[in-house]
Amino acid sequence: MVYGAWAWNGKDLDSVLRRMTSSQMRCWIQREDRLSEMIALTSSLLYHGVLHRSTSSRPVSVIESLPIEVIEEILLYAGSTSLRTRCALQLVCRMFRCIVILSSAFYSDLASMPVHPPAFFASFNRACIRDRPFYLVFDADNRDERSPPLLCLLTGVPLARTIIINHTVPVGDVVEALIREESCDFLTKLVLMPVGSAAVATEMLSPLRGPDRQLSIRAPNLTHLELYQMNIVFPASNRLRSLKIDYRAEQDMFTRSNAFHPTILHSILSRNAHLEHVTLTSPLGLASLANGPTSSIALPSMKTLKLETDAAQPITWLLPCLVLPQSAYLLFKVGENSARRVDVSSLVGVLGKYTATIILVMTLTGIHSIASSV
Repeated sequence: MVYGAWAWNGKDLDSVLRRMTSSQMRCWIQREDRLSEMIALTSSLLYHGVLHRSTSSRPVSVIESLPIEVIEEILLYAGSTSLRTRCALQLVCRMFRCIVILSSAFYSDLASMPVHPPAFFASFNRACIRDRPFYLVFDADNRDERSPPLLCLLTGVPLARTIIINHTVPVGDVVEALIREESCDFLTKLVLMPVGSAAVATEMLSPLRGPDRQLSIRAPNLTHLELYQMNIVFPASNRLRSLKIDYRAEQDMFTRSNAFHPTILHSILSRNAHLEHVTLTSPLGLASLANGPTSSIALPSMKTLKLETDAAQPITWLLPCLVLPQSAYLLFKVGENSARRVDVSSLVGVLGKYTATIILVMTLTGIHSIASSV
């Protein structure tokens, strides 16, 4: 049975608690009707549990006496990045509507702004005036949702703090907008997947390549970076705490080589001493490893390092360069997608110096062997 949002006024406490803990309310935050009902249930719960009454006959709800800042945080948790949720919140009461409209934290996700350009830019300009943070997120949660036109979205890219692209928007357009910025000072999280035509993206970005033929984005405040099948450098980023690079595809999105050059990867790691989590999947081309740098890279904050390659050479080149804490957790997967035999002796020689917990998974003629706490 589906109850209306206000069907719980005056209900007994047992009924309210049973409904709040029922299986139908497990994903209440993802549905408008359930969200409205949960807010009504919470109001009823407050009435039964911590409601204080005034001297008059009208009961005064505790939520009405909470500071606006507290209520704003609650509403922000529920609907900061979902337009549908924000609309549902505004229908609850006048106070919620005023908070959602006036708060500097709402209407921040560019992808959930109005889809018609005039309405989009009206919301965008209001957000700019109120100095609201912007996000551009296209992930699994909004894969089937309508979004504003591409030109509208690109307007807000230079102001975005978080950019996640894994569908809908051609990643080449987003990369172009970021490269053209002298400095992306707002950007703290960037996740780029190969969305759109690689040929179109390559042609579009070719004039933006530097003398070394590299695509360069300057993001001095970047702390989280994920790149899938694309080779981009970040010369101004030295605050990374999480890094994920995945080059499992046969060809990168914007380059002909299937990985970073060792010099570039070495530079990224050495400039970001505060890295805590690193995941590298086929990050290096074997042909260029012989000329790779060998200087030490100190990563004292490292918690997890995961490296997956088809051969042992990337590990035997990278690990001797790294200076890691003893508490670091290391996971290596070698040869999983290759028919060639793994050079076990070279791996053992490199791993022998580590006292950290190591899990090594090797594919040796189809047989997986695991060694822990080496």
